Amino acid sequence: MASTFFEHPGASTCGIWPSTGYLLAGHLSALITGFTQEVVKFWTGTKASRKPRVPDGFQPFQKVDTKTLLRWLNENICQSAHFQAAHTVLIMSENRGLHTQLGFFEHTLRKLLARTAIYRREQWHIVFVPLIAETGLDQVHFTWGGVYPLEALSTRYKDKNFVLWDCDAAPTALYDILDLMDLLDLATAVAHPEWDSGRMKPGIAVVSEHASNVNAGIVYVMGDPGANKPTGTVEEWLTDIEKERLAMVNTTPDEGLGTLWDQGTNSPVDLDIEDFHSRVQDWQQKARQAAGDPHFFGKYARNGTDYAHVWAMFGLVINQLAHGTVHGVQVKKAYIAHLPDDMNLITGLGKWAGPFYEQGILKLLDAYETEGAYYGRLPGEFAFMRNTLSQ
Repeated sequence: MASTFFEHPGASTCGIWPSTGYLLAGHLSALITGFTQEVVKFWTGTKASRKPRVPDGFQPFQKVDTKTLLRWLNENICQSAHFQAAHTVLIMSENRGLHTQLGFFEHTLRKLLARTAIYRREQWHIVFVPLIAETGLDQVHFTWGGVYPLEALSTRYKDKNFVLWDCDAAPTALYDILDLMDLLDLATAVAHPEWDSGRMKPGIAVVSEHASNVNAGIVYVMGDPGANKPTGTVEEWLTDIEKERLAMVNTTPDEGLGTLWDQGTNSPVDLDIEDFHSRVQDWQQKARQAAGDPHFFGKYARNGTDYAHVWAMFGLVINQLAHGTVHGVQVKKAYIAHLPDDMNLITGLGKWAGPFYEQGILKLLDAYETEGAYYGRLPGEFAFMRNTLSQ
C-alpha cells in the first residue's frame, strides 16, 4: 500500500497532518466527537425498522495518498502552458469512464470547451482528475474526490480561481469570476454594512437550488491575482498544505510531535467507530446553531484556500466513517451498518447529499467567513443554477 511520507525536522518519517490521534482528540473532532452538556445533539430522520446490512466484499476507506496526488498534478497538469496561463480553472473528477458511463458528458463538455475558447475578462481552463490509484484518490468516495485536488491546487496557485465543477453541469451564460465577485460584493455589502467595502472580498461562493440551500455541483474558490507565483518542489507543496491545515486548527502547547506526526498516517485509518456512538450531527442544523459564533476552531478563513482545507479535513473523517468499496468498486451509497445500533437504525442518515456526502459539510463553511474572505451565496432561483435546461 502506498504512503505519503516526507521529511520533517521533528521526525524521521511522518505522514501529512492531521494524524488519527489528533482527529479524535483535538479540536478538529468537535463536530463529531460531541459537545458540551448544554448543546443539543441533532439526529437526522427517524429510526428504521431493521438494521441495514454490510454487503459482502465491503472494504472501508483507508486514506488519501496526498503525495501521489501532488506528483500526478505536477506532472500532468501544472506543466501545461494552458493551465499556467489560465485565470480560472475548472476541476472535474470522476471514477467512471467518461466515454462509456457518462452519456451526458459529451453535451456538457461542448459548452465547457466553448467557454474556454472565449477570453472576456479571464482565461478559463478545464482539468480532469480521475479517481484512480495513479492519482492517490482511488479510495475516496466520488462525491469527495474533487475536494482534494481543489485543496492542493488552490494551495499552490493562490493567484488563480478554482471551481469544483460536476461533469453534468454546463454553463448557459458567458460570465467570469470577476462578474460573480461584483454581484457577491453588492449583496454582502447590504448584509454586512459594518464591513469595509474596500477590504471586502469573497473567499468561496456556493450556489443554492430548489432542493437545497447549497448544491455542491459548482463551488467557486476565489484566488488573489496579486499573490506570489508558485515555486518549490512537490515536497515543499506537501509541507505547505500541512502547515495551512494546521493553521486552521487551534493547538495547545502540550500537544507534542507524537500526537501531530503519527508515523505513516495521513488519514483517520484507525477510527474507533464505538467512540462515535451518538455523536454524528446533522451538519446543517449545527451550522444554524453556531451562526452566532463563527469559529469552531477559534480560527477564521484568511482566503479561499482555507475553506478548502477545512472541507478536506472533515472529508477524511467522513470517508472513513461511511464510505468504502464493494469488491473493489466504488459505489454511490454510504454504509452505516457497521455503526452502533442507535446510530445505524436512523432512516436517512446515509441519504444522498446528506451528512456523509461533501454537500453536508459544505453548508458548514460559512462559520469561517471573514471580511476579507467571506462565504458568498448565489441563489439558484435567480438562474445561477437550474437542475434541468428548458426545452
